[in-house]
Amino acid sequence: MRIIAPLFACLVASQALAQAPFASFDMASEPILNDPHDLTIGPDGRLYVADKFNNRIAVLDADTLELVDSFGDGQLAGVHDISFGPDGLAYVAVTGASVVAIFDVTTSPAELINAIGRFPNTEGALAHSNGQIYVMVSGTGDLVAYRDDAIVASASGMF
Repeated sequence: MRIIAPLFACLVASQALAQAPFASFDMASEPILNDPHDLTIGPDGRLYVADKFNNRIAVLDADTLELVDSFGDGQLAGVHDISFGPDGLAYVAVTGASVVAIFDVTTSPAELINAIGRFPNTEGALAHSNGQIYVMVSGTGDLVAYRDDAIVASASGMF
């Protein structure tokens, strides 16, 4: 019995090793993003990705994840965040420029219509349904609420 148990264990182990792998590599897709940082679904149903090291917003088909468009190509230095407001505009946190860039994505190509603030190291932007733009300013550790060309509220100590 002492010999049969180890022999049985070896036989079971060799059978487990002989089985096909759980998963195998077939092929990779073409790399289209370089350190994607944030994403959202736009009013048109497409997926918008802050493509940080490509310095752009990549626009993908939400079902197939194929790249269908982009904007700001090479011009949105260290882009970190994107949000759509109730006005349908895209609000983009551009860390390298320390601004929130505002784009009209209904045009082709998307058109830069404004840039707000000087927010050192702008990390996040959220266009809220209340009409305010919330901005995470990592360079100063502040969270600010922005409306009508002015900061209307802020909270500090966000390091």
